[in-house]
Amino acid sequence: MFTVEMSDKTSDVTVVCDENLYPDLKLVIGDYEVFISQHCDDTDTSNIIRISNRQFAEMLLSMEHKEGVYNTTLKK
Repeated sequence: MFTVEMSDKTSDVTVVCDENLYPDLKLVIGDYEVFISQHCDDTDTSNIIRISNRQFAEMLLSMEHKEGVYNTTLKK
């Protein structure tokens, strides 16, 4: 399950583990970068990763490919 909320500057996505095995995954997608975070209840801290929109797009694209090295190009 996931939710999507839109604001003026970002899209906020929350991905929920349906089996309740993992904490929610939160994505804040802006014009130039994406923040991915997950809260750890045991330590009461959040792990945050900051990546470019291109890295995020390539991460999603990689799910459709076999083992190997792939170059990507931006389409305008």
